[in-house]
Amino acid sequence: VIDDAAGANAMRKNDVLMFRTSVPGHKECDLHNGVYAHYGEYCPRIVNGAFWHWWGELPPYNDYAIRIINEWNLLNTVKNGPNIELLDPWLMSVLRPDGHLSGSDAGPSCTLDPKECMLYSLPGPVDWWNHLLVQQLADVGTHLENSNPMQAWR
Repeated sequence: VIDDAAGANAMRKNDVLMFRTSVPGHKECDLHNGVYAHYGEYCPRIVNGAFWHWWGELPPYNDYAIRIINEWNLLNTVKNGPNIELLDPWLMSVLRPDGHLSGSDAGPSCTLDPKECMLYSLPGPVDWWNHLLVQQLADVGTHLENSNPMQAWR
């Protein structure tokens, strides 16, 4: 998918493609009113004998995407296509089970299951993703001025 998106834009080599990693879901998010204190509180809720909604597969998927982005950007001098930049809100979201559409906070007009624990819409995590995007775009501009693409890392 990443190669297809970048290849389709190969004629627009001055463009910047932004790839956002997948964000974590949280089991029983409707029961949380605050944040986890540390990553250890998140882990047992995901791997509890089996993967809950396959959320345990998201970190390896994100790591794979980061590797592919780095390979693309490394070979970009040969391919002569656009650079791909990474927006990675995983780490800033993993401790926030309180930002999902769930419980009474979702409001009376919400038609989603009250236990929807993958989508985010409540204030908090999504606001910080926007802040991250703005800062990332500023960094991309600085790196492009210096002809030095950023390297995706976690």
